[in-house]
Amino acid sequence: MSDPNYENEHEKVKVGDLCEGDKVDLARDPYLDNHPTAEFEYAEVCYVTVEGTGIVAVGYEGIDEVGYDKDQELWRVKAPAN
Repeated sequence: MSDPNYENEHEKVKVGDLCEGDKVDLARDPYLDNHPTAEFEYAEVCYVTVEGTGIVAVGYEGIDEVGYDKDQELWRVKAPAN
């Protein structure tokens, strides 16, 4: 991916580093990229649970919980600069 505008507004993070309230780009999510809202809406993280099996469970507002490998990276909307 080489879109500088996208990378100015988004950052790639490991799923275990996501926090409640983060917005994730579903269109670039390996499991939810075909979700009906993926092309026009971000998913809001409700919770992140690290499980002992190397799986990180991420709960999304209005979607569901998805289990990712602990090394999976997702694109998160960057927090506004203060």
